[in-house]
Amino acid sequence: MSVSMQGGYTVVTPASDTRIVYVSSSQGSDSNNGLSASSPVRSIGAAKALLRDGVGDQMLLKKGDIWNEGLGYWKISGRSPDQPALIGAYGEGDRPEVRNSSGYAFGAGTPSNRLHDVIVQGVRMYAAQRDPNNPLYNKSVKASGVYLAGNIENLTFEDISVEYYTDNFVASTFYPYFKNLVIRKSNLSNAYSDWGSHSQGAYIEGVDGILLEGNTFDHNGWNEQIPSAGATIFNHNAYIQGISKNLVARGNIFANSSSHGLQARPGGIVEDNLFLNNPIGMSYGLVNGSGPLVPGGVTGKIANNVFVGGRNIGSQARGIGIELSNIKPGAGFMMEKNIFTQSYAGGVFAAINLSTNNNQNNGELAAGINDLTLKDNIVYKWQRGIWVDPALRSGGTGPYAVNNLNFLNNDFQEIKLTNVLYHGIAVKAGNETFAGNRYHLQNVGGAPVYMDGKGYDLGTWFNSYEATGQAVKANYVDPERDAKSYSATLGGAGTNEDFLAKARANRKDNFNPAYTASLANSYIRAGFVDRGDSSPAIPTDYVPPVSEVPPTIDTPVETPTPTPTPVEPTLPPPPPPPASNPTTETPTTSPGYHTVVGADGKIKVIWDNNAPVPTEPTPTEPVPEPEQNAPDVVYTQPSTPGTIVYAGGYWYIS
Repeated sequence: MSVSMQGGYTVVTPASDTRIVYVSSSQGSDSNNGLSASSPVRSIGAAKALLRDGVGDQMLLKKGDIWNEGLGYWKISGRSPDQPALIGAYGEGDRPEVRNSSGYAFGAGTPSNRLHDVIVQGVRMYAAQRDPNNPLYNKSVKASGVYLAGNIENLTFEDISVEYYTDNFVASTFYPYFKNLVIRKSNLSNAYSDWGSHSQGAYIEGVDGILLEGNTFDHNGWNEQIPSAGATIFNHNAYIQGISKNLVARGNIFANSSSHGLQARPGGIVEDNLFLNNPIGMSYGLVNGSGPLVPGGVTGKIANNVFVGGRNIGSQARGIGIELSNIKPGAGFMMEKNIFTQSYAGGVFAAINLSTNNNQNNGELAAGINDLTLKDNIVYKWQRGIWVDPALRSGGTGPYAVNNLNFLNNDFQEIKLTNVLYHGIAVKAGNETFAGNRYHLQNVGGAPVYMDGKGYDLGTWFNSYEATGQAVKANYVDPERDAKSYSATLGGAGTNEDFLAKARANRKDNFNPAYTASLANSYIRAGFVDRGDSSPAIPTDYVPPVSEVPPTIDTPVETPTPTPTPVEPTLPPPPPPPASNPTTETPTTSPGYHTVVGADGKIKVIWDNNAPVPTEPTPTEPVPEPEQNAPDVVYTQPSTPGTIVYAGGYWYIS
């Protein structure tokens, strides 16, 4: 057996002694032996009875079938990371679907026998009786999705869909020890509670090594159709407790949460995610309430994320992009190239909030905010740009300390309220740096900068604190871009709902990369190119780099597929051509492809080193084929939507 990655999905090749058990609710019988697709068993219980612990056996559910039961409490481990136990699917059609009306859709974790090396792939877990849009809806049903109780190592959930449970996904260390949890290319949506408990899309506590990659977390923690299931401050799309470690969240969509899109209490790497219409996009290092924070501060980075819009929590106004706190001294923390655009009309808060912890557990062990650089971020049409908590203090140590804080080359454009920067504390000489930031407000009647009880107009601010600052209106290509306009360019309804519905519907057998955070972000990011800026926050050909995951997170290596099937995303229209000459695109180390805006004004799709390059479908002229492992093959946008042609040594795709 071997485990590899192809097209972003895990491929498990059975070993010679692997037992594969087939299950079909429509064609199976528990009197069958279950060892072939032509002789499947019917029930999940019968299939599990045929699997062996510690061998690397596989249980495959027939696509399109429905079971009115969950997968049960799972105790069957694989042999090793290269020989995992697999719960997967076979055949054609929609994901196989399990519907539990009580208990768990999938449970695992015992105090005695450690569960290890398991992959759950391509299964839908659906609380149909909790879906108010389903004829089966029954208000009395209370069911949970995935529940993992700890004493677990190397557990991957990929291409799954978990919907309408009280909690869609919970991982904890009720039983000590949990290492390496992966949730990839999955949909976790519409969790809610109507009986007084909290509700999360994903709640993860005490896990060492967490990878959230390419998922859609949408509308978790509340349901406006049910009066007793309203939004609260306690429910979130993804809630990662501070006693977890080594978090990587990249390429996810976090949308329409009850409160936070993501609570990254343990810090970690957060990059290239799309935060759409959350009351609070994300918190990082911050712990308000009773949960533990990371003693001495968190480390990691926040880069290349896009924050769009916002909403209230019930009647409570919000509109926060990100909250940061408890940043470890000496870590050299970077928050760079994030975009905060078009906060909602009722929002009252800043895009970026540097805060103290209101922690009731171990708040005295917080580190304050240290060695933090905010660079090349763009804030556009938000209520305020930055808020610095008046409870902080410049210098020193401990929970309220601020040391070596730098604001470099950021754009604060079309700010809606009076203050671009609300800086609640005085600045000690040499402790903070402001340089190269560009400011423009909609409201010019007040003080653009407020510091320690004193208002500053921009001229006075530049003379006093930021000699290289600029009062200038940026000349962006198309800053009004958002998920709605992106949906329209893809031929959709031009709504957030259309974009999100298609993102939730993505699955391995019917995957459209256009409906991912990465390509949506590329589209929005391209609108913020300012060709008149000598040091732009977003360069013309900028490609977000992909960080290496911590060694704690064990992931297979991507391998090229020799004969892939090309996927045809519909790309957004190009911006106007620039006056300058094209520059060279910089390849990324991520598998597959990425998008850039070339200096010729065209949006290009770049197939990376060793990525599968589609073969020519219909050659239109005798031109050389691109080599399979050529450094980079450039795809540019044609004039006719929905076509793929190969000409002049390039692929042209819409």
